[in-house]
Amino acid sequence: MIDLDNFKSLNDTFGHAQGDALLVDVARLGGDEFVVLIQNVGADAAEAASNAETVARKILKKLGQNFSIQDAYFPVTASLGIVLFNNASYPMDALLKQSDLAMYQAKAAGRNTFLFFDGDMQALAHEHFSLHFQPQFDTVRGLVGAEALLRWNCPGRGYVSPSVFIPLTE
Repeated sequence: MIDLDNFKSLNDTFGHAQGDALLVDVARLGGDEFVVLIQNVGADAAEAASNAETVARKILKKLGQNFSIQDAYFPVTASLGIVLFNNASYPMDALLKQSDLAMYQAKAAGRNTFLFFDGDMQALAHEHFSLHFQPQFDTVRGLVGAEALLRWNCPGRGYVSPSVFIPLTE
């Protein structure tokens, strides 16, 4: 899944006709989102991931240039979400949801990058995180505040230590 970064600002600045002109060269899924499906990328998961990464870097490089619109140059970058699968009967809507989730994580990571879908990403989408507050006391003043603690209750593993999931989120 590919989403053009800051595409709304292009449409707001130059108009929808010019924004659409930028999208003409690529078949789009909707809005400023595109899907690229590549078959036979590798014999195993490591080779497939490596080849998918190579393609993602080429896409980012090609899109990461200034495009001329109404005699002005507009820089374009993209965020990509990648899903690897080896089962032709895997539901397309599930693949699109997973690639969309990975793409939004790439946007959150700073844009102009790509991320592979990881099942742990679904914890946020399925609201497996909960917020807890630990009161902070002062011996003289009593309650002075609270520390916010994030907890992950994974359906398959139970509560996951913050030392495990915080690095994943970063």
